[in-house]
Amino acid sequence: MESSGGMTGFITALTTGITSDILWTEITKAAPFVITVFVVAVGYRILRRVINKGSKLKAGI
Repeated sequence: MESSGGMTGFITALTTGITSDILWTEITKAAPFVITVFVVAVGYRILRRVINKGSKLKAGI
């Protein structure tokens, strides 16, 4: 099998090497990591808001 270079070769490799089953398998493997990052990011944002509002309240007293 001869591999052609450039963008055509890249597209051919993608379309012949990736099926919907393989794609969903990889997405399923990555899902716990993505969910964890999302939860940490949202928690960090909420924590920063609470700290920020708390410091403004203390400064106003």
